[in-house]
Amino acid sequence: MLAFIEITTSPDFAMLSNIHRRCFGQGWSAQAFEELFAGRAAWAFIAEGAAGLAVCRILSEEAEIITLGVLPNCRQSGIGSRLVEAMLEEARQQGVRKMFLEVGEHNAVAKALYDKHGFSVLSQRRHYYRHPDGSYEDAIVMQKTLD
Repeated sequence: MLAFIEITTSPDFAMLSNIHRRCFGQGWSAQAFEELFAGRAAWAFIAEGAAGLAVCRILSEEAEIITLGVLPNCRQSGIGSRLVEAMLEEARQQGVRKMFLEVGEHNAVAKALYDKHGFSVLSQRRHYYRHPDGSYEDAIVMQKTLD
């Protein structure tokens, strides 16, 4: 089960930060989430039991999946797919025509998830992600035209 949440208060940002850190090991701060939601058309979905999250924002008739993560012990359970489906449905309801995202070039699981949902490769961004060890990874920019 997924819950759409309207992000409005500091505790909400702390919750997103906590889930994000648990999904990725090194997550965004509550302040980073607060800045993301400030003055922008952004929304989030949280999986039941805080097993994952997806955050998206609208930029005119386009939307971007900013982050999507599932806790390590909950992966391969369909939560990621349900989060993508929820993001796409909400975007359609808001009149979005194209959805974009970036994914690490070596993240085969995430790339397969997005392929499964009809996203296609648009371009590549060199040295987009910086890893804790100081190395960099290119990002694959993907897009999907919505019905």
